[in-house]
Amino acid sequence: MRLMEAFPDGKSLMEAYTPDKISSIMAVSDRSRIFKGQSPELSLVSRLYGLQVTQAWLEVQLGYVNEYIGVKEKLSARVIHDLAHMLQGIGYYLRMSEMMLFFAYLMSGRYGRFYGAVDPVTITSALRQFIVDRDAEIEHINRMECIRQREEALRRRREGGQ
Repeated sequence: MRLMEAFPDGKSLMEAYTPDKISSIMAVSDRSRIFKGQSPELSLVSRLYGLQVTQAWLEVQLGYVNEYIGVKEKLSARVIHDLAHMLQGIGYYLRMSEMMLFFAYLMSGRYGRFYGAVDPVTITSALRQFIVDRDAEIEHINRMECIRQREEALRRRREGGQ
């Protein structure tokens, strides 16, 4: 699927990756779809649609997380804007689906709790930990795929009489 054919403009892309899908991404049983699927990388979104689309998309996601997290002190619009820039810089090579998984993990408490206020440093630190976790999960997926391919080749050789 060509991205520009599927999503002719940034608005249609943002509508396909709305924050209301964050919680459902946790239910995806085949995580390879999240890590290796057709979801575009943030850097590609920036190149094709402009940096402002990536920025706006991250701000919308962060706004959702900001409202979801049950603390008294929320992030200001300015901090959300700056934090979106930080996340974009740290995770420019991540897919939109991976960022949504990160936000789901953040909202589920996987990377700790927020006490009293949503902390931008906690969020950037959590993204760095997510990247470590993501790399390990991709490595596991790749290992399992190699094993499956070897077993399939072995099965074909056996069936072929070799």
